[in-house]
Amino acid sequence: KDGKALRLIAELGLAAVSFEYSQTNQAHFDAQFKALHEFLSRQPWARSNAIAWITHSLGAQRSLSCLLRNPRLQPQALVRLNGGWVEELNGKTEIQSLNSEARSVPARSSRFAVWLVHGEMDELFPAADCHRLPSLLRSNGAPVQLNVFPNRGHGLGDDRPTMIRAAAE
Repeated sequence: KDGKALRLIAELGLAAVSFEYSQTNQAHFDAQFKALHEFLSRQPWARSNAIAWITHSLGAQRSLSCLLRNPRLQPQALVRLNGGWVEELNGKTEIQSLNSEARSVPARSSRFAVWLVHGEMDELFPAADCHRLPSLLRSNGAPVQLNVFPNRGHGLGDDRPTMIRAAAE
């Protein structure tokens, strides 16, 4: 199902990976994501200092949850397309786990860039949840850009290919 999105990224001369993940079990997702991360780290064509996660919907939630528990996996950039709130952030005013654990990783910054893209009319995840994330992510020192697109639903409509290409760029 991700062929068109992968092609948009590949047309820019970038490598792209998509995978089917456990949608019902976060621990299984984490294991799958760690295995993918390890696989990519062994590939001669993969540049470990040029990794971005472009995530959508439940994948955006699962990947952020995984990142909060496994900061050593952090990318250089995180793009969340219509992702919902993650329960690990409930009651938090700043993100502590990324700051403390990720700093112990040599040559990696805990200041990954974040682009949050959301449809104002998202029928699955309210745009209000997306508005809550920037301050938490900025508490970690991450530069955050938030774009909420009016009159767009969960799939971002006709703008989805444009958003994917912009995320890759």
